[in-house]
Amino acid sequence: LAAGLAAGLDPGPVCCTLSPEDRLTLECPVNPLKIPRLDAPSLALTLGEAVGRELELPEVSGAVLTFEERAVYTVRWGSSQLTQPGSRITGDTFRCFFAGRGRFVMVLSDGMGTGGSAAVDSAMTADLLRRLIEAGVGCDAALKIVNSALLLKSGEETLATADVAEIDLYTGRARFYKAGAAPTYLVKN
Repeated sequence: LAAGLAAGLDPGPVCCTLSPEDRLTLECPVNPLKIPRLDAPSLALTLGEAVGRELELPEVSGAVLTFEERAVYTVRWGSSQLTQPGSRITGDTFRCFFAGRGRFVMVLSDGMGTGGSAAVDSAMTADLLRRLIEAGVGCDAALKIVNSALLLKSGEETLATADVAEIDLYTGRARFYKAGAAPTYLVKN
Protein backbone atom coordinates (compact mmCIF):
# COMPACT_ATOMS: atom_id res chain seq x y z
CA LEU A 1 0.00 0.00 0.00
CA ALA A 2 2.83 2.40 0.86
CA ALA A 3 4.41 1.63 -2.53
CA GLY A 4 1.14 2.55 -4.26
CA LEU A 5 0.99 5.83 -2.34
CA ALA A 6 4.62 6.54 -3.17
CA ALA A 7 3.85 5.91 -6.83
CA GLY A 8 1.03 8.48 -6.58
CA LEU A 9 -1.67 5.98 -7.56
CA ASP A 10 -4.19 7.01 -4.88
CA PRO A 11 -4.98 3.36 -4.01
CA GLY A 12 -8.28 2.29 -2.50
CA PRO A 13 -8.83 -0.69 -0.17
CA VAL A 14 -6.46 -3.55 -0.97
CA CYS A 15 -7.89 -7.07 -1.12
CA CYS A 16 -5.35 -9.83 -0.51
CA THR A 17 -6.58 -13.44 -0.89
CA LEU A 18 -5.08 -16.91 -0.72
CA SER A 19 -6.55 -19.69 -2.87
CA PRO A 20 -7.03 -23.20 -1.48
CA GLU A 21 -3.70 -24.03 -3.20
CA ASP A 22 -2.01 -21.20 -1.19
CA ARG A 23 -1.65 -18.87 -4.21
CA LEU A 24 -1.73 -15.18 -3.41
CA THR A 25 -3.77 -12.62 -5.34
CA LEU A 26 -3.69 -8.94 -4.50
CA GLU A 27 -6.26 -6.53 -5.94
CA CYS A 28 -6.09 -2.78 -5.55
CA PRO A 29 -8.34 -0.09 -7.06
CA VAL A 30 -6.37 2.95 -8.16
CA ASN A 31 -7.03 6.31 -9.73
CA PRO A 32 -7.36 5.44 -13.46
CA LEU A 33 -5.73 8.72 -14.46
CA LYS A 34 -2.53 7.61 -12.71
CA ILE A 35 -2.21 4.22 -14.48
CA PRO A 36 -0.25 5.55 -17.51
CA ARG A 37 2.56 6.58 -15.13
CA LEU A 38 2.58 3.22 -13.34
CA ASP A 39 6.03 1.74 -12.70
CA ALA A 40 4.73 -1.85 -12.72
CA PRO A 41 8.04 -3.70 -12.12
CA SER A 42 8.98 -1.53 -9.14
CA LEU A 43 5.47 -1.73 -7.67
CA ALA A 44 5.32 -5.54 -8.05
CA LEU A 45 8.73 -5.87 -6.38
CA THR A 46 7.83 -3.56 -3.49
CA LEU A 47 4.42 -5.12 -2.85
CA GLY A 48 5.94 -8.59 -3.16
CA GLU A 49 8.45 -7.75 -0.45
CA ALA A 50 5.62 -6.43 1.75
CA VAL A 51 3.61 -9.66 1.47
CA GLY A 52 6.62 -12.01 1.41
CA ARG A 53 6.00 -13.47 -2.06
CA GLU A 54 7.23 -12.80 -5.59
CA LEU A 55 4.51 -11.17 -7.70
CA GLU A 56 3.91 -11.05 -11.44
CA LEU A 57 3.45 -7.70 -13.14
CA PRO A 58 -0.09 -6.46 -12.54
CA GLU A 59 -2.99 -6.93 -14.88
CA VAL A 60 -4.97 -3.75 -15.33
CA SER A 61 -8.73 -4.03 -15.64
CA GLY A 62 -10.46 -0.68 -15.59
CA ALA A 63 -9.13 1.00 -12.47
CA VAL A 64 -8.09 -2.19 -10.64
CA LEU A 65 -4.58 -3.60 -10.49
CA THR A 66 -4.42 -7.36 -9.94
CA PHE A 67 -1.15 -8.93 -8.84
CA GLU A 68 -0.77 -12.70 -8.79
CA GLU A 69 1.94 -14.70 -7.13
CA ARG A 70 4.72 -15.59 -9.55
CA ALA A 71 4.43 -19.14 -10.89
CA VAL A 72 7.19 -21.67 -10.24
CA TYR A 73 7.46 -22.81 -13.88
CA THR A 74 7.70 -21.05 -17.22
CA VAL A 75 6.91 -22.40 -20.68
CA ARG A 76 8.99 -22.50 -23.83
CA TRP A 77 7.11 -23.69 -26.86
CA GLY A 78 7.54 -23.87 -30.60
CA SER A 79 5.59 -25.07 -33.57
CA SER A 80 5.91 -26.20 -37.15
CA GLN A 81 3.20 -26.75 -39.72
CA LEU A 82 3.42 -28.59 -43.02
CA THR A 83 0.90 -28.47 -45.82
CA GLN A 84 -0.13 -31.25 -48.13
CA PRO A 85 2.09 -31.28 -51.26
CA GLY A 86 0.70 -28.80 -53.80
CA SER A 87 -1.40 -26.95 -51.23
CA ARG A 88 -0.84 -23.65 -49.45
CA ILE A 89 -3.51 -24.29 -46.81
CA THR A 90 -3.37 -26.62 -43.82
CA GLY A 91 -6.40 -27.95 -42.00
CA ASP A 92 -4.54 -27.86 -38.67
CA THR A 93 -4.67 -24.90 -36.29
CA PHE A 94 -2.96 -24.35 -32.94
CA ARG A 95 -3.22 -21.72 -30.25
CA CYS A 96 -0.93 -21.34 -27.21
CA PHE A 97 -1.77 -18.81 -24.52
CA PHE A 98 -1.66 -17.95 -20.84
CA ALA A 99 -5.13 -18.26 -19.34
CA GLY A 100 -4.52 -16.47 -16.05
CA ARG A 101 -4.21 -17.94 -12.57
CA GLY A 102 -0.92 -19.60 -13.52
CA ARG A 103 -2.30 -21.66 -16.42
CA PHE A 104 -0.75 -22.16 -19.84
CA VAL A 105 -3.02 -23.72 -22.47
CA MET A 106 -2.22 -25.37 -25.79
CA VAL A 107 -5.02 -26.06 -28.29
CA LEU A 108 -4.61 -28.15 -31.43
CA SER A 109 -7.44 -28.67 -33.89
CA ASP A 110 -7.53 -30.71 -37.08
CA GLY A 111 -10.34 -29.93 -39.51
CA MET A 112 -11.56 -33.04 -41.28
CA GLY A 113 -10.85 -33.15 -44.98
CA THR A 114 -8.53 -30.85 -46.91
CA GLY A 115 -8.42 -27.33 -48.19
CA GLY A 116 -10.29 -24.25 -47.14
CA SER A 117 -13.23 -25.88 -45.35
CA ALA A 118 -10.93 -27.96 -43.13
CA ALA A 119 -8.88 -24.84 -42.36
CA VAL A 120 -12.01 -22.84 -41.46
CA ASP A 121 -13.34 -25.59 -39.17
CA SER A 122 -10.05 -26.03 -37.31
CA ALA A 123 -9.49 -22.27 -36.97
CA MET A 124 -13.04 -21.78 -35.68
CA THR A 125 -12.60 -24.61 -33.18
CA ALA A 126 -9.24 -23.36 -31.87
CA ASP A 127 -10.30 -19.71 -31.71
CA LEU A 128 -13.59 -20.42 -29.96
CA LEU A 129 -11.86 -22.70 -27.44
CA ARG A 130 -9.32 -19.98 -26.74
CA ARG A 131 -11.96 -17.30 -26.20
CA LEU A 132 -14.03 -19.50 -23.90
CA ILE A 133 -11.05 -20.63 -21.79
CA GLU A 134 -9.72 -17.06 -21.50
CA ALA A 135 -13.20 -15.99 -20.36
CA GLY A 136 -12.98 -18.50 -17.50
CA VAL A 137 -15.00 -21.40 -18.92
CA GLY A 138 -13.55 -24.78 -17.91
CA CYS A 139 -12.01 -26.96 -20.61
CA ASP A 140 -14.70 -29.66 -20.42
CA ALA A 141 -17.51 -27.13 -20.79
CA ALA A 142 -15.64 -25.23 -23.52
CA LEU A 143 -15.31 -28.43 -25.60
CA LYS A 144 -19.06 -29.08 -25.28
CA ILE A 145 -19.89 -25.52 -26.34
CA VAL A 146 -17.57 -25.72 -29.35
CA ASN A 147 -19.08 -29.05 -30.36
CA SER A 148 -22.56 -27.47 -30.31
CA ALA A 149 -21.31 -24.44 -32.27
CA LEU A 150 -19.84 -26.67 -34.99
CA LEU A 151 -23.11 -28.57 -35.29
CA LEU A 152 -25.03 -25.30 -35.69
CA LYS A 153 -22.49 -23.64 -38.02
CA SER A 154 -24.19 -24.79 -41.20
CA GLY A 155 -26.55 -27.38 -42.56
CA GLU A 156 -23.58 -29.46 -43.66
CA GLU A 157 -21.67 -31.80 -41.41
CA THR A 158 -18.51 -30.13 -40.14
CA LEU A 159 -15.96 -31.87 -38.01
CA ALA A 160 -12.78 -30.83 -36.29
CA THR A 161 -10.85 -32.65 -33.62
CA ALA A 162 -9.59 -30.84 -30.55
CA ASP A 163 -6.67 -31.50 -28.24
CA VAL A 164 -6.31 -29.22 -25.22
CA ALA A 165 -3.44 -29.34 -22.74
CA GLU A 166 -3.77 -27.17 -19.64
CA ILE A 167 -0.56 -26.78 -17.64
CA ASP A 168 -0.56 -25.52 -14.04
CA LEU A 169 2.58 -23.39 -13.81
CA TYR A 170 2.60 -23.60 -10.01
CA THR A 171 2.66 -27.40 -9.79
CA GLY A 172 3.90 -28.47 -13.24
CA ARG A 173 0.90 -30.78 -13.63
CA ALA A 174 -0.92 -31.00 -16.94
CA ARG A 175 -4.47 -32.01 -17.80
CA PHE A 176 -5.38 -33.23 -21.24
CA TYR A 177 -8.78 -32.89 -22.88
CA LYS A 178 -9.71 -34.52 -26.16
CA ALA A 179 -12.56 -34.38 -28.62
CA GLY A 180 -12.23 -36.86 -31.47
CA ALA A 181 -8.46 -36.66 -31.55
CA ALA A 182 -5.86 -39.43 -31.73
CA PRO A 183 -4.08 -40.56 -28.53
CA THR A 184 -1.61 -38.16 -26.95
CA TYR A 185 1.99 -39.21 -26.25
CA LEU A 186 4.10 -37.56 -23.59
CA VAL A 187 7.84 -37.58 -24.15
CA LYS A 188 10.24 -36.98 -21.25
CA ASN A 189 14.02 -36.51 -21.14
